[in-house]
Amino acid sequence: AQGWNKPVATDNVQDISIEPTNGQITIKYTERSGAKAGGTLDTIIMVPVAESPLIPGVPAVGVSGTPGYVPAVAEIPAAAATPIAPGVVPLGAIRWTCTGGELPTKYRPANCRL
Repeated sequence: AQGWNKPVATDNVQDISIEPTNGQITIKYTERSGAKAGGTLDTIIMVPVAESPLIPGVPAVGVSGTPGYVPAVAEIPAAAATPIAPGVVPLGAIRWTCTGGELPTKYRPANCRL
């Protein structure tokens, strides 16, 4: 991720990585924070998704073929939990899901439990 410097490991977090194609963040935890010995059951994957509201269409203004005519603009339907992509500006808020990864439920933050 551009403009981001990977932090050093702590007692609880071994590593953080950002997938450059979709912004997905993988947090790899240490045994102290619930991971199993040998590097298993140790990750939470945070995935950014766009929440786009319905954008109403706009009717045409004027008569086709005359000066000042503005064509109609089609409605853009609402979209929930649409994965973000490089070069695509989300039309609404960005929400993070964090139920992916292998870290056991009892060690996850409440909003990241399955």
